[in-house]
Amino acid sequence: ASAAQPEEVLVKDAPKLGAVWLNPGVEEHHLLYKLGKLQRHVVAKGVDLKAEQFEDAALCASNWSTRCSVMEISPDDLPCIGPEASPEKCKARLAALVLQLQASEKAQAAVPAPSMAFCAAGRLIAGRSPQELVPWLKGYQQAQCALSSCVLTGTNLNYANLYACHLGGQQWTTLGVFILLLVYCFLIIGVVADGYLIPALCQIGRHLEMSDAMLGSTLLALGGSITDFMTGLVSVLSLENEQPDVSLWLGGLVGAGLFATTVVVSLVPLCSDGGAQMDAKALSRDLGFRSLANVLVITFACLGYFNAFLGIVMTACYVVYVLITLRETSKTETQANPPDARPSVAEDLSFISSSFGRRKSLSFQAHSGSLVLTHVSGEDAEEMCSQRLKRHLAWNGASAGVMEKVNFFVALPFRPFFCLTMATVKWDPVVNVVMPFCVCLFLPFGNPLGNSYKAPDWSSMLTISGLAVVGLLLSIRLGLLARGCPGHYIGFVFFQWITFVTALLWVGLLAGEIVGAFTVLGAVIGMSPTTMGLTLLAFGNTVDNVFATMGLVKNGQSPVAITGVYAADTFTMFCVCGCIMLLLCMKTAAAVPVAFTPCAMTLLIVIQVILATTWLWTKQNQWKMPKVLGKFLLACYPSALILGFLLEYIIRK
Repeated sequence: ASAAQPEEVLVKDAPKLGAVWLNPGVEEHHLLYKLGKLQRHVVAKGVDLKAEQFEDAALCASNWSTRCSVMEISPDDLPCIGPEASPEKCKARLAALVLQLQASEKAQAAVPAPSMAFCAAGRLIAGRSPQELVPWLKGYQQAQCALSSCVLTGTNLNYANLYACHLGGQQWTTLGVFILLLVYCFLIIGVVADGYLIPALCQIGRHLEMSDAMLGSTLLALGGSITDFMTGLVSVLSLENEQPDVSLWLGGLVGAGLFATTVVVSLVPLCSDGGAQMDAKALSRDLGFRSLANVLVITFACLGYFNAFLGIVMTACYVVYVLITLRETSKTETQANPPDARPSVAEDLSFISSSFGRRKSLSFQAHSGSLVLTHVSGEDAEEMCSQRLKRHLAWNGASAGVMEKVNFFVALPFRPFFCLTMATVKWDPVVNVVMPFCVCLFLPFGNPLGNSYKAPDWSSMLTISGLAVVGLLLSIRLGLLARGCPGHYIGFVFFQWITFVTALLWVGLLAGEIVGAFTVLGAVIGMSPTTMGLTLLAFGNTVDNVFATMGLVKNGQSPVAITGVYAADTFTMFCVCGCIMLLLCMKTAAAVPVAFTPCAMTLLIVIQVILATTWLWTKQNQWKMPKVLGKFLLACYPSALILGFLLEYIIRK
């Protein structure tokens, strides 16, 4: 309103309000007074400001809940604050202001680093972050598109920009496109885990001389729960907030737990002839520890916070569970698989392909102490180029199943990158030689703290250059060794460890895309992150359990399937949840506030009831799961979700 320089004014008797910049060109000042999350409209005349004009100014402090600020606003901004606030008028005002500020900054193209004031406009006036404003400004597509450039994201694709600019802010179009993208990401994670991560973990386990039960309780359990683990890790390492939002991930854990203990478990008696006979001792052990894990989650949900002590307790409980499992399965495993019949390190798992649910099936069998690795291959003859190409592309020809064919076409665009960064169990004289160099180039891209190739500074450039030199030297050295030992797998264990690391980075990249897409999609369709986790994320994380369980039951391994389902879920709740939350406590150097929604709390209680009911029902039926129990568990899943969302609606209303 005036070309005069703003004047700095201090409020008398209220130093914690800080300095207020006033426009000396106007007599009446409209001030936006913020006390924590509260917004108030204050009208002042002149530049003489007093504490009594700002209600509760004495409560102002330095923490987030009572931090205060005062700023002068235009009268046009009044629809966004105070008792006269109007959402529709506020949207119209904010959209016009964003476009005005953006045009003004574009006109100052000569400025080397524009301030992008339009990014701060929504936060200051509407009290929302750019990520919240993009879907909120529905109907103002140009403003949405402008604000989408302000969204801080750790993903390679800006999903807010995709929604606002490329999909025109259309809700249903965005829903369809995002669902396809999410399904694609889950399928690619399955390809990486089944085709590269699990074989590498098994080879590492054999090198460390692990038993099948130990391998299943540790490395294969990690491989089976890799999506849950990396989704939580990505949420904790989020660059957007000092206090990362893990509500999507926690909702996914609760939803996945409900799905596993109802739908997946129900498949065992339903797919078995006349029900499924269980081992009393194993079922009691697995249900007991799964119930304990659920009780601990309910505990920190009721407390409202998670501290390092709880993280240590949860991790220690899983260690106890592993030790008990090893003791109970060691005798059976020794009889079924004597030491002299164990396959050698270099021969394991040459049969693993990208069949859907394969990693879950292996994890389930290993948890139960049954034989996991039964295929032993001899020395392979030298492969032709066409054979090597088919192997790297995971093409099995006419013998491939439906899901293997689907995964082949889905992963085809990524296969060259996978082949150059993740090793298989067979030596390739070309791919394996160049792999160290390619891996060193990939590490900055897959950095969990952020892509180092994006706007690199001098330290990032130095790191990238150093890794490239190291990778080149390793490849040259490997090439020289390969010439002297043709056909020999040089550094087999080294390549498996490298594959383990790069596979985790690939899954982390894809998990980051999943978290980013779910966050934007939830805001677009009006669902909270916890609700998205309880439903869509949980289903994506556990759908492969269905295929693994059905395959084991059809092969007459119902007890193995049940043990695997509960043990894998126990690993997720104890180890994955405990470790991720412990990492979050270390990052924030304090106890982490945890706010479970009424729906999530209801589902945790329902899971506890279902676990007790399953044990009692099976015990009363001579440790046999009848088909009627399967039907009951199957009906519990939709019923529990409806009950949870209904109670949340009633409580919030």
